Amino acid sequence: MGFIEVLGKMRVRAEKFLNEQNALSDFLGKLEERTGIKKKIIAFGSLSLTGLYLVYGYGASLLCNLIGFVYPAYYSIKAIESENKEDDTKWLTYWVVYGVFSLGEFFSDIFLYWFPFYYAFKCLFLLWCMAPVAWNGSQVIYSRLVRPFFLRHEATVDGVVNDLSGKAMSAAEAVTREVLSTLVKNKSLLTPPSGQVGRSPPRGLPSPADHHPEAPPNTDPPTVFLQIPQSTWAHDALLKSLVRACVVGEEAKMSAPLEIIVSTDSSSQLWNCTVFDLHSGTNLLSYRGGNTSSRGLTVLNDEYLLGAQLGKNFINVWEIQRKDQMQQKIVCPGVVTCLTASPNGLFLAAGIAEALYLWEVSTGSLLAVLSRHYQDLSCVKFTDDSSHFITGGKDNLALVWRLVSVVQLDQGRSAEPLHVLSRHSLPITDLHCGLMGPQARVATASLDQTVKLWELCSGELLLSILFDVGIMSVTLDPCEYFLFCGGSDGNIFQVALCSQSLSRDKTFQSDSDGNQVFKGHRNLVSCLSVSMDGQLLLSGSHDETLRLWDVQSKQSIRCFAQKGQVTNCAIMAAPANMLVPVGSPATPLPRFHRHLASSQHAEGQDSGDVCVRLGLYTQEEEETYLQKAEKLFSTMTAVTDKRVRGGGEDSSKVRLAELEEEVRTLKKVNKDLYIFSSHLLT
Repeated sequence: MGFIEVLGKMRVRAEKFLNEQNALSDFLGKLEERTGIKKKIIAFGSLSLTGLYLVYGYGASLLCNLIGFVYPAYYSIKAIESENKEDDTKWLTYWVVYGVFSLGEFFSDIFLYWFPFYYAFKCLFLLWCMAPVAWNGSQVIYSRLVRPFFLRHEATVDGVVNDLSGKAMSAAEAVTREVLSTLVKNKSLLTPPSGQVGRSPPRGLPSPADHHPEAPPNTDPPTVFLQIPQSTWAHDALLKSLVRACVVGEEAKMSAPLEIIVSTDSSSQLWNCTVFDLHSGTNLLSYRGGNTSSRGLTVLNDEYLLGAQLGKNFINVWEIQRKDQMQQKIVCPGVVTCLTASPNGLFLAAGIAEALYLWEVSTGSLLAVLSRHYQDLSCVKFTDDSSHFITGGKDNLALVWRLVSVVQLDQGRSAEPLHVLSRHSLPITDLHCGLMGPQARVATASLDQTVKLWELCSGELLLSILFDVGIMSVTLDPCEYFLFCGGSDGNIFQVALCSQSLSRDKTFQSDSDGNQVFKGHRNLVSCLSVSMDGQLLLSGSHDETLRLWDVQSKQSIRCFAQKGQVTNCAIMAAPANMLVPVGSPATPLPRFHRHLASSQHAEGQDSGDVCVRLGLYTQEEEETYLQKAEKLFSTMTAVTDKRVRGGGEDSSKVRLAELEEEVRTLKKVNKDLYIFSSHLLT
């Protein structure tokens, strides 16, 4: 009964279609006038004849393919020309299913050809796939078969394609280099044309000899060009530049990449950290042993790679050029939740529970333990000049510290942060510190679905952006034009910081003013990084993929498949020693202590370590920028007043008194330095 009802509905819809005003009904109407046969009978008869021809006729395969191609191709062109994008998706889905079906038919056609009514059923299948209903075959097959299969194997296929493209590019470069080297070394090609040295100017350009017939002959060494036919003169400059580049680099090896990708994942069994070439995607090398926790990877002084072991209380250390051998392990008082090294390579900072541990790299001494957070630390970053560092924790706070205050701190009193950034209402997940040292801007991301931008020197909130999801990672491009935020839903949000409509508190909306969304990840985005030129964005996700994006087009240009959830990824300048097979760091790492430097010296004085902290008891509070500006203005005003009032005996006396006071100050400083040096040496 159900089947009969379906047939009845189809008959009603067919009659309704034939009664509408369209090209087919008009054509059938003209046939009805000429033959006297009703147009619905003509239509049903034509369909019946087509079906019989598909069963018994010659060339049924061609007719079936025309039915499955002409109508969809026509409406696909109309979809391309229309402004509506929904029909584009509909017909793209059809062509994907059509391609999959054609691929499968290629292997099975030799067997299915002998089955009766094959082309009739194939035609019905294609008609079902292109039917203008929501449950047509292309939508059903794509959503239930093609899409799940594609999502399961997308990362693997992208990895294979990227690997093959990198190898193809390397092979093409090698072949080009060999061809150009052969051209240069081939003496027959370097022989000048007979009867002349060099080449005369192109036709139509006058020669200098035409205007100066009595000019002395040129005694300069003749210029030797490749012997190329005159018709290729337009391409001569390009070929000569290629040959010149080949000659210059003939004896040199291929230069190392300028920028690299360093990444880690949570469950790799073969290696801990992987290094890729940023532009070709080639796997350069891997560091073996252990797994690195999130925010726990750092490079120390371009000589060592450090990774906080996932769930353990130690830090793995590799020499940057010895990937197969772990150098040592730094044992810590607890599980390391975040890790970073100062850009100048002098200090190492690690978050352990709610405390921050700060070591001096040259001696291994533990200089300070900062316990101002109330819950575990989640991230720590240094400024680019190593003068300040910022810590973020699960207590919703971000603290700004002056390194000189922490290092020169008297052990009798506790350290105080320079600023407390306390506008978040849920744990801080990531932070990024821009350039310009103390004048940098700091971005903090939180589970409260906001990203906040701060001024480091004053601790003032500059911008707060509200999103629809929690933000797990954040970064800025080098010029700080854009802010990139990784969401817990897999999307990456780009916020334009130079927009004229930017207010202090705003809600993110994707628009044409620079605010855009990168879509491709299927799970939360754990880390972000931008290339030095700001053109490429790197993202790592818990969907076990790394993606490289073109910032301008918002397209994913490369995907790296990983073995587990990505915990760290960064674009960085390639260290000079990373790709050198031999060598060792200039400075060996000492043994890192687990107790503060003062307690170490109290237990035994024969360790031989000397910790010098200048200005320990002369530390004063740093002047603000307004105070410095006011002081400078008063000094300039005083000098201007003296010049306006003129010289004379009174002004000379004042100047003499100032100079005498400066001499006395210098003598006192000199005496203090002498006493300090004497105590230090004795």
